[in-house]
Amino acid sequence: MKYMKRTLTLSITMVLLFTLAACETGGTISEVEAPETLQVERFTELEAIDLPSEISVTLEDGESATVDVLWDTSNYDSDVIGTVELSGTIVSDQHDNPDDLNATQTIDVEPAGIEMTLEHLGGYSIFLNALEATGLDDLEGDHTYFAPNNQAFESLMDTFEISEEELYDLPFLETIIEDHIVSGGRYTDDLYEGTIESIGGENISVAINDDIVLNDEATIRSADHSVDEGVVHGVDALIEGEDLLGGIDDDFFDEEAFEILLEALEEAGISWQFLLTEDYTLFLPGEAAIETFLEDTGKTPEEVLEMDELPQILANHIVEDAFTFEEIIDDLPVDVTTYADETYTLSQEDGDLFIGDAMILSQDDFEEQIHFYEIDQVLVPEALKDDLYE
Repeated sequence: MKYMKRTLTLSITMVLLFTLAACETGGTISEVEAPETLQVERFTELEAIDLPSEISVTLEDGESATVDVLWDTSNYDSDVIGTVELSGTIVSDQHDNPDDLNATQTIDVEPAGIEMTLEHLGGYSIFLNALEATGLDDLEGDHTYFAPNNQAFESLMDTFEISEEELYDLPFLETIIEDHIVSGGRYTDDLYEGTIESIGGENISVAINDDIVLNDEATIRSADHSVDEGVVHGVDALIEGEDLLGGIDDDFFDEEAFEILLEALEEAGISWQFLLTEDYTLFLPGEAAIETFLEDTGKTPEEVLEMDELPQILANHIVEDAFTFEEIIDDLPVDVTTYADETYTLSQEDGDLFIGDAMILSQDDFEEQIHFYEIDQVLVPEALKDDLYE
């Protein structure tokens, strides 16, 4: 009996000791230390952010302790640039938190690069590839990018009847892309009615009504995306620069006439693919030269477009291989052969340059593959002159 009494007393004592130990805390939390601010790029998913599972707290006695924390992430939006604060609930059985103090995690969401931004938006892969193909993906300083969507480039490829791979090889692709980039970061609030200049030197018109329209053709559809490189806006069409045909009368070369000229070139064996990808030199009659041709032949522009001889005349203005007079000036005179199988002599007289009897008035270049020379007369093959000038 005495033994049982002693055993019972010991058991009760042990229970009381364990109960007291369980009730005893490690102290009262008086301050919660803010963890280090995290910096992430826009579009970073929450799962990829290394949120701390523990934080440091200060107790009333001045001692420090480490406690677990559970974060409320409901106000984090990976699509929004700026600063966001997450609230964290302290979880500890060893410390009192009578004031219900919470932890605060600050996250700075910074702009992503243009590549990540456009990939996230979707539908701009051709523009990204074109930036890389032209070396315009590594510009210094902030710029504004008016990024055409894939449909805009696909329309261009359909017109030219070329593949996406051929698009990246176009000699003037860099010129096209430059017309979609402006120096400095410009948000829509920074755009006003008037013109802005592209890094390619083109003046881009800006019209603002319900939408913002560039050059009367490209509407901004996805605006004001801050990126590492500046600002990017998604547009729904290509921004076309100055007409490649230079001084030729726009009334003469309207869209319908241009289609006829292309068909005539095709008939002469010169395709869009040739014009866009091959090396050649083009001797282009200026507006005055065309007017003289019309007067001398007694034809209207519409009648010229219907001429059976048009394919041969057009081919007679294209010479294989791209060259500048600077490259051959020391070798003049030099004979060249056109795609109409006519041979002309390139020469210099009193400081002026000629192809045959036609004076060269100006020169323009597209990269190193295509050279344009404006000339003061139409080059008519010899075999056609008697019939045309009767």
